Amino acid sequence: MSALPLHRIVPGWNEVLIPFRERDYGRALTLALAFLDEIAREPALAARLGPQHLANIHYTIAESAFGVLDTQTLADMDAHPAWTRFFQAIDDYLRILDRARLEQPDEGWWQIESFPITLFGHTLHLLLRAGASSAENIEARTLGFMAIWPDLALRRLLEAIQAERLDVLRPGHLERTQTLAGIYLRLSAERPADAYRQARAQVMDMLADLTYFTGTNTAEDQALAWLEQALATHPEDPFARQRIKDIRDRRTVMEQIRRFNHDANTAIADLLSNLDRLESSALPEQAGELVERMRRGVQRIHGVHRFVQRQQAQFTFIPLRRTIERLVHGYNDLAIQISGADDEARLETDPDYFQIVLDILIRNAIEAFERQGIDPIERRLEIDFDPMRQIIQVRDNAGGIDPRLRERLFEPYVSSKAVKQTTGLGLANARAIMALFDGQLTLADPQPLGGAEFLLYF
Repeated sequence: MSALPLHRIVPGWNEVLIPFRERDYGRALTLALAFLDEIAREPALAARLGPQHLANIHYTIAESAFGVLDTQTLADMDAHPAWTRFFQAIDDYLRILDRARLEQPDEGWWQIESFPITLFGHTLHLLLRAGASSAENIEARTLGFMAIWPDLALRRLLEAIQAERLDVLRPGHLERTQTLAGIYLRLSAERPADAYRQARAQVMDMLADLTYFTGTNTAEDQALAWLEQALATHPEDPFARQRIKDIRDRRTVMEQIRRFNHDANTAIADLLSNLDRLESSALPEQAGELVERMRRGVQRIHGVHRFVQRQQAQFTFIPLRRTIERLVHGYNDLAIQISGADDEARLETDPDYFQIVLDILIRNAIEAFERQGIDPIERRLEIDFDPMRQIIQVRDNAGGIDPRLRERLFEPYVSSKAVKQTTGLGLANARAIMALFDGQLTLADPQPLGGAEFLLYF
């Protein structure tokens, strides 16, 4: 057997190498297959070639076929003739190398890792990209490489898992990663435990994260199962230990929130019931007003509690004028005028959320009056309802809004008030609440002279 390079033994091999090096893979594949047929027809020529030469030929065929396939669309790639050529060349390459490792164990040529690791990478890439990603198909191909290079094949498979895990924008990303990870865990289980302990735990950690972020009802339980398995495999795994703690801490917090929500709803319902009983009793006028203010406060707490939980709006028809009158009752230093809503006017909305939004606008107006030092007898707030367009206008004469703030007025933490007085979340929350029942809160354009006007669209 000659150790000479293939092109020195058969100069015609150069005709294959030229287009191959120029990445003209279609022509290189055609010439390489013709070269292989020529060898099969000439026994004398075949006798001059050793296994390394034949491996070189099949490697070139596989690389050329991959170059052709890599330009194909997903729909027709596995039906292309180059698909069969690629996998046949892989099978022939592995058969030659398997025989060489038995017959020539001391020869170094077949132990060079760069060639098989490239071909195995191409194999995984094509199977996953074409959709032929069944666990049985990929596992069988992985076993073919593992028969000769077990550590190399598993290392390359781990790299493929990491690449798939990061390719989150491709459809089927989760399923492909889980398929590869399952194969890795099955095949690495047959290797020495100490050598693969850390890598196996790493794959289990990946599966835990992928499962957890699917957000399904069982995601947490499945993620915990993977993390506990990772910790059992590799007790020093810091990721699994910390993630288990994080998930369990979150569960504790969520349970505490659930109990708090239940207790808060029960307490609010009890308060409202007691207020109903007080209202039905014979109370002095001052006490009746106090009860009404307490009711408004409790209802506001209830609405805020629901908003924090991002609960959906609960629609009902409310008597608009009477509702607004109850909401503004008690603001003695402010002259409030209600127009456009007679006693029959009804508005379909969520009463709790409606109260919060209107209360925010009224409180903002009062704070603006106080900042501007406007005399209480001159303070005006107009609330006008347009039943045809389902719009409520809230207008004040509190000095107006700084034009520099108007474009950002509904952003969180943007405010014209002093920093110590507010967090600047009122209008941002009011707009978010309106969005919960498909409403809008905007500034009127143009703004009234010497005041502010907000529009509520229902």
